[in-house]
Amino acid sequence: MELAFAYATICLCALAISGCASSKASWNTRQFVAPDSAVLRSIESDQNGLPQSAQSSAEVHYAQGVRLEKQGSPACINAYAIAAQLGWGELAAANFPTDESRRDVQLYGSSVGKLITTAQQFGRLDPSIGVRLSADDSPQATWLPVRLHEIHWDPSEIATFECVGEYKPLKHVRPHRQSGLGARLLTQTKSQREFTHADATSAATAIVRPVDEYSATFVLDIINPLRIRQTSFAGRHIRLATDITVPLAYLDSMVNRQGVAGLLRPASLQGQTGLKMIEPYQHGKIPVIFIHGLASDPLTWGSMANDVLNNPDILEKFQFWTFSYPTGEPFPVEAGKLRQQLVQMRNHLDPDHADAALDNIVLIGHSMGGLVTKMQIASSRDELMSAMYIAPLEELSLNKQVKSQFASLFQFDASPQITRAIFIGTPHQGSNLANGLVSQIAAKVIRQPDELKSAFDEVLRENERLLTTNMRHMPNSIDLLRPDNPLLKAIYRLPVSPRVTMHSIYGVGHGGHFGSEKSDGVVPASSARHPGVASELAVDAGHSLHHDPATTNEVTRILRLHASRITSGYPSTRQTTRRSGRGHEPVKRSGQGDASHPQLTRLN
Repeated sequence: MELAFAYATICLCALAISGCASSKASWNTRQFVAPDSAVLRSIESDQNGLPQSAQSSAEVHYAQGVRLEKQGSPACINAYAIAAQLGWGELAAANFPTDESRRDVQLYGSSVGKLITTAQQFGRLDPSIGVRLSADDSPQATWLPVRLHEIHWDPSEIATFECVGEYKPLKHVRPHRQSGLGARLLTQTKSQREFTHADATSAATAIVRPVDEYSATFVLDIINPLRIRQTSFAGRHIRLATDITVPLAYLDSMVNRQGVAGLLRPASLQGQTGLKMIEPYQHGKIPVIFIHGLASDPLTWGSMANDVLNNPDILEKFQFWTFSYPTGEPFPVEAGKLRQQLVQMRNHLDPDHADAALDNIVLIGHSMGGLVTKMQIASSRDELMSAMYIAPLEELSLNKQVKSQFASLFQFDASPQITRAIFIGTPHQGSNLANGLVSQIAAKVIRQPDELKSAFDEVLRENERLLTTNMRHMPNSIDLLRPDNPLLKAIYRLPVSPRVTMHSIYGVGHGGHFGSEKSDGVVPASSARHPGVASELAVDAGHSLHHDPATTNEVTRILRLHASRITSGYPSTRQTTRRSGRGHEPVKRSGQGDASHPQLTRLN
């Protein structure tokens, strides 16, 4: 039995959207620089702690901080704060070098990182106020103020900061790391907001600096490196130490992937799925919603998001969300949930419908996620019910509750909030891998939620004489990917809203799986193409083509185009252009290549 189950899992993973992730990224917390041994010996031998000959040295105060930290004394916090302040002055005198092989740059970054780490350890860091440096907590206590820059979380939602060390991301992830001043951080939050991850992570950079060039007052600045990568002081531009890939590396190394569980045991993900924002809602920015595919989860979008978010002009215009769902359930059921959640989200975030950005949402669906996408931008008419029954919904033998559920699944209009959709490796006309042995195994090992299965089976049993097919049980997601499935064929025929512009990206890295036709190894090119798209791109890649740089470049191009159309208004006609690309450099449409990035915001 165990061997059969293992074989079934392997077969199903062969059909999965992004495959089964078998490896994890490595993750290490930062190793701070060691204090100068001679200075440390001098401090330890001096009864007063600091040698009188070196009172102004950042090196001395850093060593004192290390000594006090080992003794378990919270006085180390103040020592690290002084070291960071003096380190800033020494760097200023050296014209702010950013080479991290230099001792003064390393010492400053470690002083800032140690300050944050020990302040958290002793309960003296409050992101809404600052770092308490003195021992007492009276109103007269000495504080180092904290300023948050371009961080959309409320300070009360920030749980911890973790200093970032060396790590090794997964092979398809390209780290975006910049050498400079400061301490790189991983920010972990705790949030109760609707449509937001309860435990979100993000990158940050911390520096200790004067308020301005004329002030002796220092502050601790916590900066969002997605939006700010340099600061200025006394007329000089200073590059910050940044790493925007940090959250992805952390999640890849720490989080158990849910894809296979969502396929084989959909009920096990109850309460963990749905529409989620990566950051809190930002009025005026267009949502981009990533929708994963079979046996996958939102982390499959990590490599693409990591690269797309590296473009400041994209960040200026867009906010990024995900939709996760248990892929073992029939995808029309999950498409219905997304339709409902889009309405709920709008009513919650923008009840007056004052934010026009929420009327121009972009959906990006990979493989089966593309079919979920199609069911958001199309109207059902009578196509779906006709694919299953010879009678309309009103004539079926259904109780009131089940009839309402069926109506929401099979009778719907296109969402008015969506104006662009990108299909990536989507089996619009199915995949032959869903036939035969794999389909038989899926029927045996996928466990549908009991309540959903019972209701569906009752509907089939009570209306068996009206069925157009020989369906005898609730279809699972793999049943619905068979090329001969009548429901899949009906979805392919559904009319798309004229407000929506579609794009197709498909893989042609494999041949021979489907006769002489090119494919991505799972979906043939003919199935992945959809009529009426504004552009097509063939990528020399397999089914995980959403990890390929060519796909990312195309998505970035489309998002820039979308932003420009929203700004200037949609044209009355669309020009359809087919594009083809190979490897990592797709052919660029004239005038739509990678634009130079606008100047990054400077922190003053």
